Amino acid sequence: MFVSRYSRLPRRKLLLALGDGFFTAAAMYLAVLLRLGVEPGLIYIQTHWPSILISWAVFILCFYVGGLYESNRLQRLGGTLAAALIAVTLGTVAILAIFYATLTDKIIGRGIFGGYAIFVFVAVLAMRMLYFMASSRGFMSQRCLIIGSNGEAKKAIELVELHPHAGLRIQIGR
Repeated sequence: MFVSRYSRLPRRKLLLALGDGFFTAAAMYLAVLLRLGVEPGLIYIQTHWPSILISWAVFILCFYVGGLYESNRLQRLGGTLAAALIAVTLGTVAILAIFYATLTDKIIGRGIFGGYAIFVFVAVLAMRMLYFMASSRGFMSQRCLIIGSNGEAKKAIELVELHPHAGLRIQIGR
């Protein structure tokens, strides 16, 4: 049985969530700058900050609901792509429902919102690719101790080596 010291809050998934939060905010900033330019874009962000903050929080919540932080979705590219598409679509629909049904005074413009949704999708996929590459190369992996007879230990070593995304590193000797 593999037990982690950080079984309550995995560091790699926390880092992934922080990256999602940062790049989702950067996607909004980029969408505003591409649509309006620098000076009018900054003014737009200052005047619409409540709706921007709400849309950012809804996307982050939809990432969790859409299953983007589940381990089985982080192991395969196809599962990640499907989960990202579902989460971004869910977030887009939820934000549209929130703003167009309730908050009519601070609506985000259609062009900005469309660019924002596309940039969020690209950012989510890029973060998952970086996560996959980093975890397959052993980034933030933990050492594990395997105890057993030769045959059992060899099977356990092969199992750990088959799944580099599990975050376990076997260190033989000193």
